[in-house]
Amino acid sequence: MNCENNGFKYGLVHRPAGVGCIPNESHRIEASLDDEEGHNLSRHGVVVFGRPLTESEICSFELSVIANDEIREEMAVEVAKKMARYAKAYVECANDEPALFLSTVREKLRTARKYRVYVGLTERFAEKVKSKLEIFASEAQQ
Repeated sequence: MNCENNGFKYGLVHRPAGVGCIPNESHRIEASLDDEEGHNLSRHGVVVFGRPLTESEICSFELSVIANDEIREEMAVEVAKKMARYAKAYVECANDEPALFLSTVREKLRTARKYRVYVGLTERFAEKVKSKLEIFASEAQQ
């Protein structure tokens, strides 16, 4: 899921790690993420497990997923698919009104999964989404 030889990382959004706050298994704790979005999704630090948690565990412990490149790519595709019907218009929006496009991407990202996912800087993530939308728009014209 989000293993980069460092384990599977999850943000402690609402409370620090403790009994009943995370799965009862081997883990390590890292500092919260530095940027504002990352800090909001890891306010009490990052917990790292040796296995991916289930969707049920992520939701019941109110954790956020700290995405690696593979997850970011999956999320970009998911978000772009939510926007695909109007792909050409969204690409134009990205070029003409980048702040509006960024806001739309943020909203689609928030609703993509039952749990929150930190994808890194949203501006970079929005560029990934835009490139997927450009592909969808060109396929629609053929």
